[in-house]
Amino acid sequence: MLRLCGTTIADGLLLRIVILVIGTALGIWYVMRYANKVKGDPSKSRVADMKEANEKHFLRSEAQAEAPAFTTRRK
Repeated sequence: MLRLCGTTIADGLLLRIVILVIGTALGIWYVMRYANKVKGDPSKSRVADMKEANEKHFLRSEAQAEAPAFTTRRK
């Protein structure tokens, strides 16, 4: 067994796995709670004030409806 600093890599493995599972479950719970809150009221989003700027930047306008020509340089 590989030993580092007088201990093996497997020391405390069960505790580390339990902490990983609990941390992952808490993270998923928090994100799902936040998503449901924002889905119910989009103004509660942390980036609600940036909505117009994001739509302007990411959504295509009628003038940009056609894709640019595919050249070897853009490839």
